[in-house]
Amino acid sequence: MIIGVVSLAIVIGLVITNGKQEKTSYENYIESIRSILNTQFSSVSKENRNLLRHIGQRLFLEPENQAPLVVLVGGKSAKEFSEAVNRVIQESKHEKLDSSKIKSIRIESETNRADFHENLREILGPSLSSQSSPRTAVVLDVDLLRWDAVLVLHAFSDHEKYPVPKTVLFLTVSDANVSAETNTKTCDEEMNNFLTTRWIENGGTSDNIPPIIARISYFLCV
Repeated sequence: MIIGVVSLAIVIGLVITNGKQEKTSYENYIESIRSILNTQFSSVSKENRNLLRHIGQRLFLEPENQAPLVVLVGGKSAKEFSEAVNRVIQESKHEKLDSSKIKSIRIESETNRADFHENLREILGPSLSSQSSPRTAVVLDVDLLRWDAVLVLHAFSDHEKYPVPKTVLFLTVSDANVSAETNTKTCDEEMNNFLTTRWIENGGTSDNIPPIIARISYFLCV
């Protein structure tokens, strides 16, 4: 009976400790995001600032929510912005920062499926069912992916059979001008159409591309 009480106390203590760590991580994230927005990306809209806050809440205050997040970032500063936010997330975690985990993956026309999968695996790390802190990666120029390599994104962003819990993928496209809004299309629509067209050109079809596009959680234009 005594052993059972002690074990329960230990479990409760761990839950409280983890909760405090997650709250601290979120507070660190918000403070750092606010700093880089004010000093480096002041033109980011209020809507996108709220989106970044929501992403932080999802990552640090909802440990039970382990489904992946995929954020497609467009604009002239997309690369720099994605890498900056990625670093903020990694530095906000209560774990020791591993600099090898914050390098970006740049897609080239010859990038194949096996190499892309291995690169993502290396950066995101092993799949641990007990994992509660986010694993992040920045993938640059995803529109250059061949059709079979696009399936790697599909696998890592699967909400039911995700290979790595708490995955966050920041994606950019090779054309920095594609996110410009027009009178008839929003930034989201421009990026969606651009990515769909490119992936079809690279071997996909109008039937198999939409399910992958649908796994993009958020479009963020800077």
